[in-house]
Amino acid sequence: MIYEVLKRALKITWNNPSLWFFGFLSTFFLFSSNEFFLISLFPFLFFSLPNQQIYLLTEYKKGINFNFLIIFLLILVFLILLAIFSEIFIILSAKNFNEEKNKNGLVKKSWHYLGRVLFLRLSLFLIFCFCGFVFIFLFRRISSSISFFLIILFLLINLLALFLIRYTILYLVIENHNLKQSLKRGLIFLKENWLRTFKISLFLFLIISLYGLLASIFLQSGIFTYPLRLSNFLLSNLFGKYGFWTVAIFTSIFVVILQVVITGFINTYQIVCWLLLFSKGKEEMLKTQNKN
Repeated sequence: MIYEVLKRALKITWNNPSLWFFGFLSTFFLFSSNEFFLISLFPFLFFSLPNQQIYLLTEYKKGINFNFLIIFLLILVFLILLAIFSEIFIILSAKNFNEEKNKNGLVKKSWHYLGRVLFLRLSLFLIFCFCGFVFIFLFRRISSSISFFLIILFLLINLLALFLIRYTILYLVIENHNLKQSLKRGLIFLKENWLRTFKISLFLFLIISLYGLLASIFLQSGIFTYPLRLSNFLLSNLFGKYGFWTVAIFTSIFVVILQVVITGFINTYQIVCWLLLFSKGKEEMLKTQNKN
């Protein structure tokens, strides 16, 4: 079933390039990112980042501008809402990809679920913060032999929580259940499909890692800079400084567009994969119930 889900998700994603931009927007703040990818960031988030933030606040607290802080918070809230809205829009669009889509209807439905999905995401964030601080407190007070098992336990719990929230959101958006029902059914679904969940999440993590590795090799090898150097040399000789700035501007635009397209495609593909796995898993659970 995993291969079928991955193959069909690729077809749906490729045939709906209009969703790629929403896929890029949904990556803001890593809301819809891969679970294993998020877990790999936890050591940095809970050890390095807090110390850096405390240092910055200590150094610059006298120079903080209140108006700037308000503007920053407003932009932050806007980007969070935009990321969550984009994720919901992709789910609703991919739900019936063969049918003619009413864009206005999908936008209204996306706004309809926005508040509840936002509540789930923020609740998960607060739980992560609380668990993280408890983890750090215990980690600094126990022996190194026990700390290893504590790290594994902490990562496993958070990984399961991420899976649970993903399925809860799908029940909320696709099945139109309330929060309590969605959470309960999401837990049951995860219990019945935990192995498939781990497999597909791991596969998607490998795709993201491969993309990051290839992008890093491509940039560090200098291959990308060769056309830029050649174009810069030719246009600089022909048009002087205007040629240089023309190349620089168009290169920057090309890099941004390429990043939006690739990132948007990968994240849209990931969301569609989860949607199809959810649909297939529900069908099998229903067949099992009918047999019994």
